[in-house]
Amino acid sequence: MTNLSFEGMMAVARQCQDVIRGINQDSEDDMEDAITAGEPLAAIESALDAAYDHPELSRRFPPQVRRMAEDPDNFELEPYREYLNT
Repeated sequence: MTNLSFEGMMAVARQCQDVIRGINQDSEDDMEDAITAGEPLAAIESALDAAYDHPELSRRFPPQVRRMAEDPDNFELEPYREYLNT
């Protein structure tokens, strides 16, 4: 299980927002909405979805995101495991 506080999750979500800045405005808007609503995992998922077609971005995600994708408790991120390890 990933041991991040809510504040830690929000910080990671904001870092992910920086990774996709300029790639997909709709995803950036979705992330901002999720962050505003206090849903950092949804924001991270939006970032990964936007970056999926850009393999060069995979290494720019914070290491916490890779650990979260490996955590069975974060099943929402499971589809991105392989992408994050490219």
